[in-house]
Amino acid sequence: MERDQLAIDRLSRIWAMIEYIAENPGTSRRTLAAKYSLSERQVQEDLRVVREELRFPLVRRKGYRFSAGDDRVVLDFTFSEARALIAALRGASLDRGCSVEPLRSLVSKLPNVFPLHLQPLMRKCLESLGNSEPALEDRVFLALTEALFERRPVRLHLDSRGVGPLQDPVVEPQLLMPYLGSWYMVGHCRQKKRVMMFKVDTIEAVTLASKM
Repeated sequence: MERDQLAIDRLSRIWAMIEYIAENPGTSRRTLAAKYSLSERQVQEDLRVVREELRFPLVRRKGYRFSAGDDRVVLDFTFSEARALIAALRGASLDRGCSVEPLRSLVSKLPNVFPLHLQPLMRKCLESLGNSEPALEDRVFLALTEALFERRPVRLHLDSRGVGPLQDPVVEPQLLMPYLGSWYMVGHCRQKKRVMMFKVDTIEAVTLASKM
């Protein structure tokens, strides 16, 4: 298997592990090893990446869990509910009759009421709120987020850094994740017939593709 594919598979697994720990606080290393068919040493290395490279506040306290302040309220939102809330706030931000400062204050606080593994995605989605002309990367990111929510394939129009031998790949998005200061989209590429990873800032445009 190619080294790139191994890296993609590992990052996808690590993100699945993050979601599992967020939904099941107190998970043991043995449980994670059994769930992902790993040795406990491999699990430990993946958890190191979660703490040190992805910078999630992972602690070992009666199993593994994410540390959150006792004064924070975390609501159990689904992706669909998050999407509806973003759409509502986006509409409010474009309403000239809406006061701007309370909206900005709400936007800054809002990601903290989502489960921890959804907070980076929420922050990124809310960055361009209130901008009548979102930047190119913001438009691309929002299009990818919509495709992920709707489980719709997309055609990616890549710049010179992301093209390589592959022209306008059609991808079924599976994951949007931050890693070492950049955002990546992981999805199944129809042309290559395998899961691939694309750096979001190498994508110039996104168009919907046929589901078939």
